[in-house]
Amino acid sequence: MRLFRQLMWASLSKRERDIILGQIEPQNRSEIRRIIAGNSIEFPIAFDKHQCIFIHIPKNAGTSVKKSLGLDSHIGHQPLSWYQNIDPIKCKNYFKFCFVRNPWDRLVSSFFYLKNKKSTTNNSFMLQEFVSRFSSFDEFVLNWLNPENIYKDKTFFPQHYFMRDRMGMLCMDFVGRVENIQNDLDIVLDHLGITHNILLQHVNKSERDSYRKYYTTKSKRIVEMAYSEDIALFNYKF
Repeated sequence: MRLFRQLMWASLSKRERDIILGQIEPQNRSEIRRIIAGNSIEFPIAFDKHQCIFIHIPKNAGTSVKKSLGLDSHIGHQPLSWYQNIDPIKCKNYFKFCFVRNPWDRLVSSFFYLKNKKSTTNNSFMLQEFVSRFSSFDEFVLNWLNPENIYKDKTFFPQHYFMRDRMGMLCMDFVGRVENIQNDLDIVLDHLGITHNILLQHVNKSERDSYRKYYTTKSKRIVEMAYSEDIALFNYKF
């Protein structure tokens, strides 16, 4: 069956594949690609070691957290509902945690990360190519960012999306903050029974000015409207 799926998919033209994927919700496309490619959809073994589930929200120091905890680097940006579909019992019993970040800061970080990143994967390359069309962060926000467009790629999804279960309820046991990440990581380590001698290793950190320098009054307001739920839920201020 796996070989049949791969052969059928390979027989389609790129245009036909794009049309099919275009009918699928953006948040599910990467998973569909994994299934078509024949990759197994299994609960990450790394989570079983500490009986935890780390929800890796894009551009929230997740790579650094995984490296510090010794988690599999291939754990992707999957929402809780994804893991719940695979193993609802583990999702009920395991310690579920994530880190959130100031939405204005997170968007600046995402933009410049994509601007400067070099990637060979098709999906990442297309996203980088798209972002590179904008000459500045301000142009990107003014001409593209809105509550609908942020759902076109996981990099820009609102943070609360990743934290919800299949019924749409926020279902985290602990929500840390990037702004207080070392202290909050220590809380996670304490709960998991891991010795507190882990100094967070910063990975994929971009060098840039304070996020506030990239905003005008108008672009600040656009981001506020696009990510209003994150701002309200996590009580962030500009």
